[in-house]
Amino acid sequence: MEGLGDTAMTSLFIRWDLRLTFAGGLALAWAAAWASAWTPACAQSPAPLVPASRRVATAPDRAPVAPEVAVERLAVQLGLTDPQKIQLKAILAERQEQMRAIQGDASLRPYQKLRKAQAAHQEYDRRILATLNDEQKRQYEGLEAQAKEALKRRRQTRKESLAPSYPAD
Repeated sequence: MEGLGDTAMTSLFIRWDLRLTFAGGLALAWAAAWASAWTPACAQSPAPLVPASRRVATAPDRAPVAPEVAVERLAVQLGLTDPQKIQLKAILAERQEQMRAIQGDASLRPYQKLRKAQAAHQEYDRRILATLNDEQKRQYEGLEAQAKEALKRRRQTRKESLAPSYPAD
């Protein structure tokens, strides 16, 4: 850079400074555009500390069904008698309370909550099946299979919606 005068040298430095500033601005703009592609999925609700695949109780976007509503649905689908309705309402209310207690127990790790909830569900399913007759048991097991399949589909849809998608260039 010998042979350049002070004004030429200053001009050269200013041009490089402007170029670097412009390149930095472009990098920031690109980063903002890239981040905004992720914003809609994240802006709906803050990211939970526990991934969706590890949560035990109902998802935040799905409110738990009241035991009365669940019993009425089962009554229609299974043809329950009045004594069965009363028994099932008590069982479902107890199960819902236990699930809330498991979910709210801060001393448990996520996998421990999952195991505890699975054990509780098995116990309550056993109690529900004990109140049903043979035909109702078969229908109930069919409903359970449909519910598991629907859960798999929801998980797959959620997994696909959370998969990273890169903005088109």
